[in-house]
Parts: sequence; C-alpha cells; structure tokens
Amino acid sequence: RSLLWGYQYPAFRPTVNRYRTTTSFPNIGDRWVDGSATVAQGVVVLTPVEAGQLHCLDILSGRPRWSPIERDGMLFVGGVFDGLIFLVGTERCRAIRLSDGKREWNEDIELGSARPSGRGFLTGQFYFLPTTSAELLKIDIKTGQVVQTTKTVQPLGNLVSYNNQIISDH
Repeated sequence: RSLLWGYQYPAFRPTVNRYRTTTSFPNIGDRWVDGSATVAQGVVVLTPVEAGQLHCLDILSGRPRWSPIERDGMLFVGGVFDGLIFLVGTERCRAIRLSDGKREWNEDIELGSARPSGRGFLTGQFYFLPTTSAELLKIDIKTGQVVQTTKTVQPLGNLVSYNNQIISDH
C-alpha cells in the first residue's frame, strides 16, 4: 500500500514581475481539453491541460515510452486500439504508435470546414466522431480513412454507444 511511481511533467509557469504574478495559461483552443489519464495496453497516456505535450508512460515503471510530443492542434485522446493512440484535433485526426510515438498514417485525416462537436466513441477499430457540419464520421483507425459519413438532423454532442444505439448528449 505505497506509491509505486510518480511522474512530473513540465507545466505552463506563471510570469512574475515586481508587482504581481500572472499565469500565462493557454486559451481553450491552445491546450488539451481533457486532462484525464487514458490507461490501456500497458501504458498511461497523459494530456495535461496545463502542458502542451502528449506523454506516454509504462504503467508498471512510470518511465516514458518515448519523449513527449507536441499537441500540434490536437484536443483529446479518442481512444487506444491495437497499439495506436487515436487523437482528435480541431481540424484533423491522427494515430500515434504506442511503440515509438511516431505517426501511424502518412497523412492526417483532414476534417475540412467541420470541427468536432463533441467526443465520439471507439468500438473495435472504428471511431465515431460527431462534427459541427451535422455529420457523424466513421473513422477506421487502422487505415486512417473515413469509411462512412452519416448526415444528422443537427450537430451531435458527446456520444455514448449502448445496446447498438448511439446516444448524443448536447
């Protein structure tokens, strides 16, 4: 019943001058929107809102699997599947390999003028992403392709899948 390991990442630091301290915390569009840890396949994936990097740690030792990588417009971790971290960004999506932190696909999935309108869900190798263009994208994480686009009546919010149904919370 003791702490096995701890990890400290570099965070945005406050600016101090003679008269006051100000925090240069980034705007919502310039940082991760979800700071929760994702635990899967023997790793802990961290996207701290007070830092601008993605961290991947071995779950047993706490040692980094690879050097932290820059956020580069990504917003949150969509999920982990078959050795890949699926990232959703403001304008694009990408997959990062757990083994070395490198991109899995040659090119990111570009969202065009659409933006994510909520968190999607991962089922098998497919991620379902709601967009501001009132479409639901079915993305194949293994190939990096949008395999299906379904028009919706209005933009969906955060999604949950239950009993072969999709529930939108907006």
